[in-house]
Amino acid sequence: MVVNTVKATTGGCHCGQVRYKLDAGSEPMFGLICHCSNCKKLSGSQMMCASVYSKSHFTVNKGEPAQYADTQTDSGKPATRYFCPKCGSQLYCTMAFNEKLVIVFSGSLDEEFSRKWKPNKEQYLCRKTDSLPDFRIVEKAGLPMKHRKGPFGF
Repeated sequence: MVVNTVKATTGGCHCGQVRYKLDAGSEPMFGLICHCSNCKKLSGSQMMCASVYSKSHFTVNKGEPAQYADTQTDSGKPATRYFCPKCGSQLYCTMAFNEKLVIVFSGSLDEEFSRKWKPNKEQYLCRKTDSLPDFRIVEKAGLPMKHRKGPFGF
């Protein structure tokens, strides 16, 4: 008998009010570092780290996140950013230009998954903070993915 040991990827907010899961075996399309102004402001950091998944693999399984419609995007199409209404933790984002994707902020992943996060795409290098180092970007399909602008380069 074969035992499936692949677990669902899980995450949530700091206070535990909102939790989500990604189906067992689902892999991110990208591990993304974004230096755009919106991500900097909304994350309260010099960059945002996330993974891009097919939305069909993503489920909020506890609580109800609050949302903010970010209409100041370069594409001109809104990004909906989801966060905990109690503690304010940024959780994930969806983009109107491709509603089949979900962008999961890597800091919201549970520790066992967050520690394994790997970037294979960096975007908005034109807005990268000068003092940040050159990140080692893992190649995907043999191609390093660094883009002066975004979003996603596809």
